[in-house]
Amino acid sequence: NQIYKGLIKQFVSKIKMGSSFTKVKQNAKNGVYYPRFYTDEMGFIDWKLNGNLIRRFIQACSKPYSGSKSYINGLVRKQKCIIYDAKFKKDDLQIHPFLYGKIFYEDNEIIKVFVKDGFLKIRKKDIKLFNSKIKKFQGKTFFNNDKSLLHAKSLYPNVFKYN
Repeated sequence: NQIYKGLIKQFVSKIKMGSSFTKVKQNAKNGVYYPRFYTDEMGFIDWKLNGNLIRRFIQACSKPYSGSKSYINGLVRKQKCIIYDAKFKKDDLQIHPFLYGKIFYEDNEIIKVFVKDGFLKIRKKDIKLFNSKIKKFQGKTFFNNDKSLLHAKSLYPNVFKYN
C-alpha cells in the first residue's frame, strides 16, 4: 500500500506538471481473467492437494471471509465445519491417498491431519463445527463433498487450473 501511495503521488504530480505519457497497447491474448471467488460456494478444501496449497487456501478464505469449508465424519452422519487457520509441516513419509484428511493426533489444543506431502497442524480454536456432537477428533477424517467441489470447478474452471 505504501508503494501504491507513492506511485499515485508521483503519477498525479506528473499530470499537474503537464508531462506526456507513452501509451502502450495491451495484448489481449496475454490477459487472464479470474472471476470473483465466492467463499461460500467455492471455499471447500480439496484434501488431495499439497499441504502448502491447502494451508494457503485456508488462509485465503479466512477472516474477513467466511472460512474454508470441509466435512468431518461424525457419530451418525457427516458434519460441516469451517477451518480458519493451519500450519503445514512437510514430511518425507509416503502417505497413502486414503489417509489424506485423516486426523492422526489430538491434544487439548491442536489436531494434526495427514495431507499429500506432510501434515497440517490446526488449533482447535480455529475450527468451527456445526451441530456437532464430536468430542474426540483423533481417528476422524476431514473430507470434501464432491458435489460442492464439482459445482465450484464447473462455475469457475480458470480458478481451479492447478488440479
